[in-house]
Order: sequence, then structure tokens, then C-alpha cells
Amino acid sequence: MSSRLPSLTTLRAFEATSRLLSFSKAAEQLGLTQSAVSHQIKSLEAQLSVVLFDRHTRNVQLTAAGKSFAACVHAAFDLLAAGVDQVLAESSETTLRVSTFMSFSAKWLIPRLNGFRTRHPKIHVRVDVRDELANFGNDRIDIAVRTGSGNYPGLVSELICNNEIFPVCSPSLLESTPISTFSDLELTTLIHDEGWANGPSWHDWLRYFTKARIKPTAHLHFTHSNLALEAAISGQGVALGRTPLVADDLAQGRLVRLFDVSLQSDLAYWLIYPRSNARRPAVRAFRDWILGELGSAPVEDTLVMAARPNAADA
Repeated sequence: MSSRLPSLTTLRAFEATSRLLSFSKAAEQLGLTQSAVSHQIKSLEAQLSVVLFDRHTRNVQLTAAGKSFAACVHAAFDLLAAGVDQVLAESSETTLRVSTFMSFSAKWLIPRLNGFRTRHPKIHVRVDVRDELANFGNDRIDIAVRTGSGNYPGLVSELICNNEIFPVCSPSLLESTPISTFSDLELTTLIHDEGWANGPSWHDWLRYFTKARIKPTAHLHFTHSNLALEAAISGQGVALGRTPLVADDLAQGRLVRLFDVSLQSDLAYWLIYPRSNARRPAVRAFRDWILGELGSAPVEDTLVMAARPNAADA
């Protein structure tokens, strides 16, 4: 019986392609080339003597035989994943690989990570900082945090926090330069965060909330969110803060929020992982923890601002 089974390599290629209906997306998820995935599918079809996909110019669709076989393969992979989960659950220790970007890891995750580790001492956390989205294949990432629209084909995406944008500065700056109205912003330096290219800028924020034509004369530009916020903390000007990146600085008095209005970008914070990882105890523990931490934060009334078309995830 076992000699009739296709190789695991071809079955993995088929499982991913049948789920994503794309050779290129399956290749990206598996860490292979598109031609390699296409070759494995052809090899599988030859072994089974059946056509599994209808190939079109821009996409592929399952044939009737492909749909029937896909149901069996998905069930088999789910059963295999459940067995792996059981082994991991019974293991004394496991490693959780979390992918996120620098500003979120430095300003929110790292200050709170000890709380997760205290609650789950047998889970060893590896934080992988990168700008590009994990492929959850050869990079061995288990779960990721990103800002975006929430559209991640073939992956589970859960909203963990909306993205409010509002001006912040240090208490020392307010002592030397009182800022109580929008026009007072002309008296200080505006700190620009160029690392978040797809989010609302100072130009956007001022255009939404000021009727008079305000022309700040002093500007300071940074290519990274952490640097922009550190400049604001040191009293060098006013920056646009984003939740949850400024939450701790506001709570501990390093920054002060200006005015009582904010923009809300549609590029929110999302928790992303393959559906097959949802059963893993470590992934489930991290998901429940981060949703609990961020889900308890109150959401204020905000003005929603649409992101630029085709904005890339940060």
C-alpha cells in the first residue's frame, strides 16, 4: 500500500497549490521556485494518471478529480499536524519563532515579553526582526505581527490593534514652548517618520485638522520610527505617535499627547499565521496572550483615513 503513495514533496506542493490556487504563491510559501512546484505537480499527475489542475494564463483551478483528491490531502495533512502538535505538547520545551518589525518589537513587544515568558516558561521565544512578510516555510517562522490591510491570502489574519496617529512631544519641550493650538506647531520642529511611508504624514495630519494655513519652518527627518520617537523624547520637536508604539512612553511620562484628536489609518496591526499552526500550543498561547494584552486597550473616537492604494505592509 505504501509503495503506491506519492512522495511527501509532491503532496506538499499539491496541498499548497490547491489551497492557494497559485503556483507562484505556493512556491513562495514553500520556499521553492515556481518551476519547481509546477514540476512536482506534473510528476504527481503523471504518477496518478489524472489531471489535477486546469491551467489558465493567470491562474489555476482544480479539476473535479483535483477537488476530490485535495479534500483527502488536506485531511491527511491536518491529521499529521495534529500528531505533531501532540508531540510538541508532550515535549518539555518548545521554540516559538515570532516575526515582526523593529519599531513594534522595540517599543511594544520587548517591554512586555517577560510577562509571556513568565506565564509560559517552557516556550523559548525567538524574535525575528524583518520588514518583509514571513513565508512560513523555509524561514521556520511560526507567527508574525505586521501592519497592513489584513489581506494575506492563504493565511489567518487577526486584528490585534487599530492604528491611531496623533502628535506627541516631551514634557520638557512643552515647558520651553507651550503648544495649545494647532498654530503653535509653527513655533517648534516637526519630526518626520519616513520609515512609515504608507501612513499619514504631517502634511496629511495638518490638512485634516487645521483650517488655517500652517507653515512650520523647522523640520527633522528620520528613516526609522524608533529614531523619530527618541528625538521627540529628548525634546527635539513634535512627532506623530502611533498606537501601540507610544503607549509606554505616554504612560511613563516620557511623552505627552497634544490635542484631543487623532487619525486612524486603515493599516492596522495584524497577527498572521498559517491555519495549520493554529493547533500548535505555543502559537495558541502567544495568540491568546497578545490579543489579551492589546484587546484590553480602549479605542477612542477617531477619524478614519484611507491608506494609499496598494500600500505595502510595514
